[in-house]
Amino acid sequence: MIKSTNAAYAILSVILFCNVGCTINKPVIAVIGTGYVGLVTGTCLAHLGNNVICADIDQEKINALNNGVVLMYEPGLKELLDESVLKNQLQFTHDSANAAQQADIIFIAVDTPMQSDGTANMAYLESALQTIAPTLTKHKVLCIKSTVPIGTTDYVQQLLMSWGVEKHAFSLVMNPEFLREGSAVQDFLHPDRIVIGSRSYQAAQQIKSLYEPLLTSNTPCTIVDPATAETIKYASNSFLAVKISFINEIANLCEQTGADICAVSHAMGLDKRIGPYFLKHGAGFGGSCFPKDCNALLHNAKKWGVSLPTLSACLLTNEEQRKKPVKKLLDFMPNLHNKSVTVLGLAFKAGTNDVRNSCAITTIDLLLQQGAHIKAYDPVANTNMKQLFPRIDYCNCLEDAIDQTDAIIIMTDWPEFKQLENISKKSSAHDLIIIDACNIIDCSKLETKKIIVGKMGKKYEAMDNRRMCN
Repeated sequence: MIKSTNAAYAILSVILFCNVGCTINKPVIAVIGTGYVGLVTGTCLAHLGNNVICADIDQEKINALNNGVVLMYEPGLKELLDESVLKNQLQFTHDSANAAQQADIIFIAVDTPMQSDGTANMAYLESALQTIAPTLTKHKVLCIKSTVPIGTTDYVQQLLMSWGVEKHAFSLVMNPEFLREGSAVQDFLHPDRIVIGSRSYQAAQQIKSLYEPLLTSNTPCTIVDPATAETIKYASNSFLAVKISFINEIANLCEQTGADICAVSHAMGLDKRIGPYFLKHGAGFGGSCFPKDCNALLHNAKKWGVSLPTLSACLLTNEEQRKKPVKKLLDFMPNLHNKSVTVLGLAFKAGTNDVRNSCAITTIDLLLQQGAHIKAYDPVANTNMKQLFPRIDYCNCLEDAIDQTDAIIIMTDWPEFKQLENISKKSSAHDLIIIDACNIIDCSKLETKKIIVGKMGKKYEAMDNRRMCN
């Protein structure tokens, strides 16, 4: 009896050892799409010890990545990428089908850009699915990272099955991303929460296991159905957009009443029900996420017969706010024809070279309509903006940008733009006007009497030394 028991324990030990061995052999992960979300996701998953293949149809982008060149600016990304490539845990290919064929888990992280009517363009997602479908000859987990309209996960299942893919050959997961450009690596490795949407318990657990090293008592993992996960993503971004539009409306009120918008937003943020984040007033929001996601949610809701008037008002407020920097400049300089105006900051926010829906685009458009001669400078985004405005003058450094100019509009809060104390040495002989749309200039540090500073949310107030803040 004792011998039989020992034998049983021995067999059990072998089984347990095999099971442990199976868990040690991590799944092969394919990431389809190497934009911000795809490249950060793939690189960070490789950094966590997984074997990752990143695929993209853009041959130029893949060639660059294989040569160690990251075409987008994202702090910390290249260092992690180089480290993972060196460990043979990260590779790049333009053959998406082969990457999907090798993978156990496939992340889809292609772009879903906004179309002219505000809806999400699903063409890239459907194209990626067409490439993946023939590889689903054995069970794989398909994990959608792209931001997609509510109901897309169910639509994807119907689409794959209509192409002849067996239902048992795949499980679908919606795993929305909450990455901020400029801090995407930090956001991935130290998330506020992980959201997983799936009707398959096993698939949800497989995706959760990938994030296990990141889950702490302060980082919950929420597992819900796909439609709920899709809604969480849209609702989160839309709420933050509403918060920005609201504080900009309050800033416009303060500008008329003389109230201190900085003190107002600070005191509001001390309320735990409100919180201090996204209460920074300025020229409105831009980028590839907030405008796109707000419009997509509006159209998605309309499809279901639901109106979202608060969100609609948020977008209208934002469109008007984007015009404010040039309107403020016209208050000081009514005629901009043939005037030299420098635009400092072209990226939609500091820490990135992304100019998609940047507020600087609106500023440049309005200045051109006024007949101004435009000089522009951004530490990393000149090249990208030049694709939109090839005929304005781009400067290679801050000193050149502010040399002999009539006015400056600060559109992005890069740290170097705060250091303008000696600006009068490079400005024209007459008064220089600075429109500080980011509210980063400390007027007390401007020693010259030839500078007029216009700030967002501040009432016009003339000072004895002609240094003015508005």
